[in-house]
Amino acid sequence: MQILKNLYQVSGDLNGITFDLQGALWNDANSYILKTDEGLILFDCGCGDTMDQIFENMRYWNLSPEDIKYCMLTHSHLDHAGGAHKLKAKGVKIIAIEETAASVASGDERCCGYLYHKTFQPVEVDQIV
Repeated sequence: MQILKNLYQVSGDLNGITFDLQGALWNDANSYILKTDEGLILFDCGCGDTMDQIFENMRYWNLSPEDIKYCMLTHSHLDHAGGAHKLKAKGVKIIAIEETAASVASGDERCCGYLYHKTFQPVEVDQIV
């Protein structure tokens, strides 16, 4: 859904934009796309299992997933950062603060995969801010 000019919400199961598992809320956090002249910036990337839905939602607004240049992770919980490894494999640069970078690199309990009955796939952050 378009929030403001050049700002779109492209995931989130609480308001039905993406859907992970039947009856499971909180599995896929809100993710946003900011359209810039240099490319797209994704803020958080969901649990990973809804990446195709995120890309489909982007295409609805004529935003190409191939134009994502950066993904900013707000924190390391699986519902916010679980899809980062998939984006990194596509060449997207992952950005986070130092604490988030350390936890997503290890994929440890700070990523809270256990809360979702899933395993967090570790990923190296490209830039620490």
